[in-house]
Amino acid sequence: MTVESGQTVFPTMSFGVGCPGEQDAGNLFRRVDEALYVAKHKGRNRVEVLGG
Repeated sequence: MTVESGQTVFPTMSFGVGCPGEQDAGNLFRRVDEALYVAKHKGRNRVEVLGG
């Protein structure tokens, strides 16, 4: 992708995914955040899903 300055950049994305189930919102966000950091630790362009 070329940005306005003319520089070419190559964005990457990692995601943490969770399913609400029986947990409250605060716990769900903590688990999704944990999944995100697992994805980042394992490398670029990853999706990690952590169970309840």
